[in-house]
Amino acid sequence: MKHSKRNPFVGRISRFSAKHRWWIVASWLVILIACVFGAKTLEKPMSSSFTIKNLQSITTLNTINKKFGNSSDGGNIVFAAPKGEKLTAEDAEKVAELTQNLEQIKGITSATNPFTAQVKTLSPAGRIGYIAVTFNKQATSGTSVQHSATQNAIKKAVDKVNSPELKVKMTSGLLPASSSSSNPLIGLILAFIILFITFGALWTAGFPLISSVLALGISMTGISMVTHFTTINDVAPVLAMLIGLAVGIDYSLFIINRHKQQLLSGMEIEASIIKAGATAGTAVVFAAFTVIVALVALAVARVQFLTQMGLSAAFAVFVAMFVAITLTPALLAIRGNKILRKRERLALKAGEVQKHGHHADSWAKIITAHPILAILVSVIALLILAFPVLSIHLGLPNDGNQPSDTQPRQAYDLMGQGFGSGVNGPIILLANYPSIQAHQINSKSDKLLKSSKQSLTSQKSSHQD
Repeated sequence: MKHSKRNPFVGRISRFSAKHRWWIVASWLVILIACVFGAKTLEKPMSSSFTIKNLQSITTLNTINKKFGNSSDGGNIVFAAPKGEKLTAEDAEKVAELTQNLEQIKGITSATNPFTAQVKTLSPAGRIGYIAVTFNKQATSGTSVQHSATQNAIKKAVDKVNSPELKVKMTSGLLPASSSSSNPLIGLILAFIILFITFGALWTAGFPLISSVLALGISMTGISMVTHFTTINDVAPVLAMLIGLAVGIDYSLFIINRHKQQLLSGMEIEASIIKAGATAGTAVVFAAFTVIVALVALAVARVQFLTQMGLSAAFAVFVAMFVAITLTPALLAIRGNKILRKRERLALKAGEVQKHGHHADSWAKIITAHPILAILVSVIALLILAFPVLSIHLGLPNDGNQPSDTQPRQAYDLMGQGFGSGVNGPIILLANYPSIQAHQINSKSDKLLKSSKQSLTSQKSSHQD
């Protein structure tokens, strides 16, 4: 193109990608394979805990973990007799055997038998109990494969004793990681159906999905590699996956749709690809960096897991943008005019040229002809959509948020039935007595517990009033 120098930067990228189409496709595939290999080699377990610096509660938990061991690295194995019955001597033997098997698993520091422990973790009614299991540092700081091996061994040991006569369930910290409930496959299938109906061409509908999946694979494996160097919260990749999938489809679709409209108006393929990159591609870059700035701004709160969520999602958006402005032009150049329907190609061959933008022009004329009405309708619609915010309940997730047919939820419910609902959300008090004798600690602790109970009771009464 003689006037390629006038093209914006993204237009020049599109021209380069179209000219070296196969090299671009091969390069992205090599990058994806390298990232997958790197993730398999470097990936370590992600954290499910939420920490905020300078909070008294976090400082207390850190002190407890330092003085008494990290109780958060592990979980509970809850067991229960059938409803209306109590745990028997035979059940105690099964639990003792399970405890011994657990102690032999590599990666476990301790597994306490509730029937023989000094502090028995058995419910007052005698129907429910639990084994407290703690991982060692090697299990939690090793690779995700090593950690999963420990969790799989625990699952096998539990499955041996689980029966209708003795129900045995595990909390989420002991279970191998399950597939995310945010399954991108459903979204991809729906997106493909919609795109195929819109464009009527198989490859045209598939190109945005190809770009999105490749970008998502690179960004997710990239995040997994980072876990080798720093601990990442397990909610960070979920947000990155959802946003990355959405923008990956949209960014590629913007460029493809502009290119298709230009082809229908009679423009040559190469010129159309360059112009689509210069116009729609430039808009994609601007939109992407706007989203990236907003996501990176989550770091302003100085909350670690929010910062990780923002940076992970921003990385996914950046990769999706870069794939869209490079791979999409390459794919369009490979396909040529076959991204159009057959009847559209025949019409162009016969010299028929279509005008584009008719529907958009009509919609713009309606809005500009009735601006006040458009504003009112928009505001009312937004208020209706925002109304549920008034009844929103905020809180951190736990096993009680899991579906009722999962082990963590069933273990959560059994703990509540056996020891009271408060056992799943205990209030931990840490007292430091530097200047008293050891035999005085119990009396001081009893006074502290008594005053705490009175304070909680008074607060509960005031809330009810």
